[in-house]
Amino acid sequence: MMTLLGPPTNEEWEEGFKRMKRMSIEPKPKASGDTEKVETAIGRLLPGTTSPVATSLIRQLIQWNPACRPTVREALKHLYFQSNAPNVINDNGVECDPKHDTG
Repeated sequence: MMTLLGPPTNEEWEEGFKRMKRMSIEPKPKASGDTEKVETAIGRLLPGTTSPVATSLIRQLIQWNPACRPTVREALKHLYFQSNAPNVINDNGVECDPKHDTG
């Protein structure tokens, strides 16, 4: 996550920031445009067939501060899991409905 998101700031996750200090990891200040860099990095890691809706869910799930991540209930209400969500292509190249994909 450090490579993808950069180190957490004190504002993002105070406890994680303190842990980094205790481990002698010096956090670097985030530059403007870092949000766009994270979105681009996520896009590079996922298959090209990944929908923007799926990317949005992943971005919400990988926040540094666990308290800021959606709960399971909240995540399941995400558009990705709704019946009108666009179909995606799974790893086998087969179009599927994410709600019914068994892998």
